Order: sequence, then structure tokens, then C-alpha cells
Amino acid sequence: MVEDLRSFIKYIKTYHSDDFLEVNKLINPKLELSAVITKLEEQRRTPIVLFNNVQGTEFPTIVNVNASRKRIAAGMKTDLNKMREKYLTAVNNSIPPKYTSSAPVQDIIIKESEVDLFKLPQLIFHKEEGGAYISAGIVTAKDPETGIRNSSYNRLMIQNKNHLGIYMTKGRHLWEYYTRAEAKNEALPISIHIGSHPAWSSGILFTGEFEVDELSIAGGILGQAIPIVKCKTVDADVPAYSEICLEAELLPKIREDEGPFIEFTGYTIGKGKREVVKVKSITHRKNAIYQTILSGAHYEHLVLGTVPMEVNLLNKIKNHVPTVQDVHFPTAMTVFISIKKKTEGQGKSAILAALGSEFYSKNVVVVDHDINIRDPRQVWWAIGTRVRSDQDIVIVPGVRGSGIDPTTTTEGIITKLGIDATANPTLDKYPPVGTIPKEILDKIDLTKLFE
Repeated sequence: MVEDLRSFIKYIKTYHSDDFLEVNKLINPKLELSAVITKLEEQRRTPIVLFNNVQGTEFPTIVNVNASRKRIAAGMKTDLNKMREKYLTAVNNSIPPKYTSSAPVQDIIIKESEVDLFKLPQLIFHKEEGGAYISAGIVTAKDPETGIRNSSYNRLMIQNKNHLGIYMTKGRHLWEYYTRAEAKNEALPISIHIGSHPAWSSGILFTGEFEVDELSIAGGILGQAIPIVKCKTVDADVPAYSEICLEAELLPKIREDEGPFIEFTGYTIGKGKREVVKVKSITHRKNAIYQTILSGAHYEHLVLGTVPMEVNLLNKIKNHVPTVQDVHFPTAMTVFISIKKKTEGQGKSAILAALGSEFYSKNVVVVDHDINIRDPRQVWWAIGTRVRSDQDIVIVPGVRGSGIDPTTTTEGIITKLGIDATANPTLDKYPPVGTIPKEILDKIDLTKLFE
């Protein structure tokens, strides 16, 4: 059975029906759709929501597919406790995508002269944004020199009927492919697919070497090759069971206004002259579902990216500190790391590995293995009781980080911070912490005690 967005929706509706909501009332795509999700989040609820009647479009719109770690784990066919192990196994046992003759995404073909991006849901998530955005579009391209395939999420601003503004992170794979093509004054063929299974999304967010095809990681997660087809009008591939595909080219030597946009930091990233995409054809499934991800610091925007980042970073830190225990991104551009420290210096080694391995590792805190890094109170306790401010704080100015960091003055150049909150010289030589024996704790039943 092919795993796609539709099969995942069916699974959630069948086995977790309380985690799926449908809205049949007419919804304005400008601010109203995002207001619904915001109200749910205020109640600490993150269900998948399918809006069946979005003003100005024929496409029902789905949001929050990846808004909880539990749902992402379900998409990986595992549970929360085994999700990281499942992802690492997929990285080490990837399955390349395979071409297929069956292509539901090409059921309906809209030729270039009839392309009209305004027929897609014109979603504006916050009043500060400069226009409607495609926020869940996955761009797939091939290296013009090697032919190696790459897939990535990129924000796409609808400029007119057949052009999009695109934001690419400098130094990342798609940007590198584009600069190689642009150096020859050539357009870079791309596909933009909308409507993805959670395993596709998680695999595509893998950060690895240029030789890694992210669709292979997605295949490893699912245990089966992702079926792909060639686009009709450009030299690019697209998952055959995605909902919608924009066949397009990244144009050389052209820059147009893109932005403002609210990024996952919650802050506005201003208007800038950025690259332009020309859409040459649109293909889609019958009764296609349009997938979106709310911009800004909403749950899906934060959760979807951090799960793969934690796995990637854990893997990279292990090369420097083999006893690393856990990695967690509690908020934007901040990472907590726990290690089983055996000798002095390992805390700083973990800091340097984290700062250098991930664009979004801006503020790094390293603690001992006795600290639960998913409990901020414990992390702050370690900072308060184990940090020697004159020795355990690392500041690295003028390094490349994320271009969407609001502190950057030159795009992507930031200052990074590391805090070594491990006990010195090691935990076993530090003053003991007060404890209550587990057998005593296990005897206490509060429900009966206060009857």
C-alpha cells in the first residue's frame, strides 16, 4: 500500500478521531483560518483541521498535520519513545525513491497558458505579512553538475498568476544548486509539491551531506521507496502521490520583492530582493487537498522542524562526545544537550559541536545526564548551581547562522552562545543532591492519602 497524505488522514480519522476536525462553514483565507488554529492553541489543542469551504478556491485546505510529536511518530509507524531510534535507522538504511507509471498527482494537468496561482488558497496568516504564501511547498531540484536530487521546504510568496518569490537559506543545498545554474545564466528546473505524508516531511528535513537524497530518508522511515514521476514540462521529479505539483524554474539574474513574512521565531522578516520562480504548469490529483503550515511560532511550524534537527544534532555530537544522552530544542534557535560527562572539557566539546553543526543552534546549554532537558526548571537549576560564569560561558561572534534570526545585521551573520552547565570536574565529584529512595516514593499514593 502506498503511504500518502490521504492514507494518513484515513488512519487518524479511524484510530484517533478526536485528533481530527472538519470545518464546513465558509472561511476567509486572510487571517481567519489562522485565527481558528490560534484559538485552538490557546486551549492547548493541536488537532488536524480540514477546512472544506475556503473562500475563493475550490481546494479544501488542511493544517496541523505535523503539529504534535505523537502524530509525527504515528506517521513514522512508531511511538514517541522509539521515534528517534526509528529516524536514525532510516538515515543509516535509506531507501531511494523509484520511478512509477502511476501518477495521481498528474490526473489533472494545467498548461502554462492557463496557470493561475490565484486559484490556490490565498492564505495570509498574520496582518504584517506582505501577501499570500505557499508555506507547505516542498521544492525538489537536481544539482546541475552532478544530478543529485535535493528536497527542501521553502516559503513561497504568490506574486502574480505564474510567479513566486522564494526565500532560500544561503549555504543550503537548494541555494547552492541555484548559484551553480545561475553562474551559467541558466534557470534551475524545480518541482514544488504540496500535500505530504508526515514521513515525507520528516525525511525531507534531514540535514546531511550534498550526496544525500532526502526522499531516500523518507523511504527509510516508511520502509518502502517513495514513488516518483518526472514532471511534464521541466527536468524535475515529484512524489507521484502528492496532492498538487507546481512545475517551475528558478530564474537566473532576477530579484524581486519578497516578504514580509512571520518566521518560526515569531518575528517579522522584512521585505527583500530575492529570487523568482516561474511556474510553467500545475498538475494535481482529482479532489486535491491543499496543505498549509501556519507561519510564525505556531505548534506545527516549531514541532515539524525540531524532530529531525534533534536527531541530526545528536548524531553529529556523538562524533565529539560519544556519551551524549539527549538533545532537545525547547524553543526557536535554542538547544539543550545532556551528556554523561567523564572528563573535563567534554561540556565545551559538545557546545562547539552543536554550534558548528546546525544553523539553528544559536544558544546551547549542556547539562549532566541527571538533568531532564525536557523540564526547563531542571535546566535552569543546573545553570544556577553548576555554572562558573568566568569559565563556562562561550561566546562566538561573527559566525553564520540563520538568515531569519532577528538579531542578524548582515543576513545570516550572528553571535552564538554556549553555556556549560555540567558539574565540575565531574558529577560524581560534585556535592551530592538530596534524594528520597524510590521505594519510599512508590509507597505514597496521593489519591488515597487525602481521602
